[in-house]
Amino acid sequence: MDLISEDAGRARTRALLHGGEYWVVPWFGENAGRLSQAIEERYYGGDRADDCELFMGPAPAPLARAGLPLFSVMFFRKRAMDAGQLADLLREALAVEVPRDDLVAAFRAHDVLLPDPAAARLAPLWLDWLALGQEPPP
Repeated sequence: MDLISEDAGRARTRALLHGGEYWVVPWFGENAGRLSQAIEERYYGGDRADDCELFMGPAPAPLARAGLPLFSVMFFRKRAMDAGQLADLLREALAVEVPRDDLVAAFRAHDVLLPDPAAARLAPLWLDWLALGQEPPP
C-alpha cells in the first residue's frame, strides 16, 4: 500500500477515471462496499488482483463537510469484467430489479457506478473536488 498526497490521489483518480479502462465505484454508502467486495471476489482474485485498485483515506474537504469522514473509491479494469457480467452481479449482489439490458446500456455509457442513495448528494461534491485545479478543456 502506498501513501499519497491528496493532490496525487486526485491526479491518479482523474487519470483512471478519464482513461475509460476502468469501472469506478466511489463508496458513498454500504452498497458500494458490498458491490466492490462481490466484484473483487468474483472477477479480480488471483492473477487478476492487479486489475483493481483501492484508494482510501480521509475524505476530501467537501465530502467531510457533508458528513463523510472517510472515503474510498475502487477501480476495476474492464478487461476482467464486461458490462453484462457487471449487470448480472449488481442484480445478484444488491437485488437490483432494473432489467439487465437497461443496466448494460447504462454501464456502456458511464464508467462510474453509484449504487447508494447518498450518491445523489455526494457524487457532485466528489466530482467538483476532482475538477479542482484542472485546466478547462480547450
